[in-house]
Amino acid sequence: MSELTDIVEPTVPDTPQYLVGIRMREPLMAEDYLTTEAELHVGDFVIVDAGGGTAVGEVRRPQRPLPEFKRGRLYRRVLRRASDAERSEWRERRAREVQGVATCQ
Repeated sequence: MSELTDIVEPTVPDTPQYLVGIRMREPLMAEDYLTTEAELHVGDFVIVDAGGGTAVGEVRRPQRPLPEFKRGRLYRRVLRRASDAERSEWRERRAREVQGVATCQ
């Protein structure tokens, strides 16, 4: 009978988790990423887990609490906010990309 009383409840993380929409490149749609940072706003730049490494992305959808029914899904994570140098490098690469597309057309 003691086996039935030793049921372990699933642990809930202490820090609240949020979903935030991150866009990696201009023509792409924003995808949901998981974060614990409470102060991310639309227009902020962040470093995200990108499979084989990290990448800079822009917050395009405001954060919202992670709903209970989505807690079992796997999401890529926001690792941290991007530094000023990382933001400027992203903007320079984006400008070169736009120039390259204009040149090819």
